[in-house]
Amino acid sequence: MNDDILVTWDPVTLDIGGQPANVLGYRVYDTTLPEAPIADVEAPLVDATLVGYVDDPTKTYSFSVAAYNLVGEGPKSVAVVASPPTASIPEQVTGVTVTIVPK
Repeated sequence: MNDDILVTWDPVTLDIGGQPANVLGYRVYDTTLPEAPIADVEAPLVDATLVGYVDDPTKTYSFSVAAYNLVGEGPKSVAVVASPPTASIPEQVTGVTVTIVPK
């Protein structure tokens, strides 16, 4: 089972000229595949959960986000590397069997 990635960001309120941005949404980019967004989130939401995205927990995952409006897409954020999850208790034990062994 692959882990999820949660990407969050601050809302954009102004355009590059200092006027109201009228943001329609945000595009999330995997920086290893920067040409196409991997998620498109409608404003006013400021987070995206990439379900099952982590296929290798030893790999570095890096993302950037860009806001867009009717005029176009703004500049991408700086790339941010996903931090590993904090340590927690072990998963549930599975595959348990019990057999009576005669004497």
